[in-house]
Amino acid sequence: MTRLRGLAWDHRRCWGPLDASIGPYCAANPGLAIEWDRRSLYEFGEGALGPVLGAYDLVVFDHPFIGDIAEGGLMVPFDLSAEQRHGFERDSVGASWQSYARDGLQWALPIDAACQVASYRPDLLERYGPLPRSHDEVLELGRRALKDGKWLGLPLVPTDAMCLLLTLGEPREDGDEFIAREKIEQAVGQLPACGAVASELAEMEPDPLL
Repeated sequence: MTRLRGLAWDHRRCWGPLDASIGPYCAANPGLAIEWDRRSLYEFGEGALGPVLGAYDLVVFDHPFIGDIAEGGLMVPFDLSAEQRHGFERDSVGASWQSYARDGLQWALPIDAACQVASYRPDLLERYGPLPRSHDEVLELGRRALKDGKWLGLPLVPTDAMCLLLTLGEPREDGDEFIAREKIEQAVGQLPACGAVASELAEMEPDPLL
């Protein structure tokens, strides 16, 4: 009997499909047993990867770890045929597939996708006019809101900041370069302005607008 241990992050969105797949997959592959452990979403995105790789056969991890994995050879890349590669790429959402590739190798398969989204309170935003439709309009809204003791919420823990950078950087759909260098430089230049319209929270304790 071959027993594999896997580690997922602790949310039904992740472990639900994995747990449901164990029975059918092991039935189709006699002599195999799979057990999935769970860790917190924070550990999944921010925790150390090395100890996890030494203790588990299968690991669900977030895309920002790909650089370290590829550079250090911490994992074994998938040996995929051209047909398999094209199939997975067609089934992935957006640039999810490319975000797990490095140096011409595929280090993980995208089983889940998330993205940056915007939300707002209509009862607060209506006094400032129509919804912003561009990055500059969002910054202007933030500046006006701060004058009224309100602020724009901006997630900036390391993984969220990375995702914000990717959102501003416009990932490419062709070629080996995930995001063009000039786009990265432009996005990095925009981040301080984004932070400025959300930076008064600790001192002012204002009401959230976005």
